[in-house]
Amino acid sequence: MSTTTLLLIFATLGQSPIETKYSEAHDISSDVVDLKDIYTYGGDIDLSFWYDYKGKTREACNPLDKIDLMLFSSSKDWRFLKYNDTVLMIDGERRSLKSTRNSRDVETGYVTEIFHYDLRVRDVLAIAYANEVKLFVGSITIPIHQPERDDLKEYCRRLLMSSNEYKAIIEKNESNRKAMVEAEQKAKAESERAEFESQLAKAKAENDKLQARARDKAAQSDIQMAKQFIKIDKAKSAREYLYKALNRKPSESLVRDAEGLLEKLPAE
Repeated sequence: MSTTTLLLIFATLGQSPIETKYSEAHDISSDVVDLKDIYTYGGDIDLSFWYDYKGKTREACNPLDKIDLMLFSSSKDWRFLKYNDTVLMIDGERRSLKSTRNSRDVETGYVTEIFHYDLRVRDVLAIAYANEVKLFVGSITIPIHQPERDDLKEYCRRLLMSSNEYKAIIEKNESNRKAMVEAEQKAKAESERAEFESQLAKAKAENDKLQARARDKAAQSDIQMAKQFIKIDKAKSAREYLYKALNRKPSESLVRDAEGLLEKLPAE
């Protein structure tokens, strides 16, 4: 599997239910995937898969390495007190699971039940890449749907790398993520600047139109005044108003009107 593929796999690690927990007291680390609220009828049931190892680093896991499957149930009444036989069904193939240890507790308003089962890494791989998975505990059927199986795929990919390999990929992914964020911010700033310049150009064009209308209106007034002076043989005054109209830089039609009137006026 290429580094690029792995980087894509872990691109959304921030939202992943996978984490590494470390007990300083026992110098034990655990890679954990927590499938919360996988069953919510009559109370919540969470499933979590635990891979424990000594210290803070590990080598890539072996398919035969042990995984601890923990079932945590909280409800108003005991659900598995009398009947807790467990069967894991993967694509129609059934496998009986025996709890290696369990515990029960009474909390305020609810009770909790915890069961642990021994699996292997290869079992988790089988669950992750199956088409249909169900866990039968007592009278309860817990389906493991595609989103949860996708989380388990990511978990298995992580287990099949050493912790240092995984850390290097995460660090590179974080660097790529920062570069991507910076690129997106730059692109956004450029887009906003382009939008601002576009709006500015539109505003300028609209302002130019308004000014042109104002110039034309003033030039029309000047031309009308010139025509009035022409009627009473005031050529000099008429010429002043026509030059005034032309100095306003009006539209071409008004320029032609003013120049035409000037040509008809007697020489100074």
